[in-house]
Amino acid sequence: MSSSGDVVEYIARHDLKNGDIAPFSWADILYASEIGLVVDDVATTAATLRDVATVSQYKGGNDQFMAMGDEYGLLLVMKRGRVIDFTANPENGVRVYRTAVTVRGPKASKHSFEDYPYRIDIEERCSCA
Repeated sequence: MSSSGDVVEYIARHDLKNGDIAPFSWADILYASEIGLVVDDVATTAATLRDVATVSQYKGGNDQFMAMGDEYGLLLVMKRGRVIDFTANPENGVRVYRTAVTVRGPKASKHSFEDYPYRIDIEERCSCA
């Protein structure tokens, strides 16, 4: 965890077909795999993301944490104050930071969250054949 509270990690998605590149270099970093959104009501925020960005729940979830999306990109909806390090120190609980995310969806739109400094821009998915 950085001094600003950000968690930065490299994630290997072994169920994708791009994991056998060696040696690894900066050019192999494809995209941001996970972006966190810290909220007070995980279920309501997840439902909003389903509605505005047409992303679905990914593997499990509860009132403290829910991942929305797929292996190519996840929005991690987390309860404010949730401790995600292994020290169980409440001072390390997740906090709200200004965040802007662009995702692909069926229809272009922009969505902001009334009580949070978050913006989701939805780019129209190409329906090219």
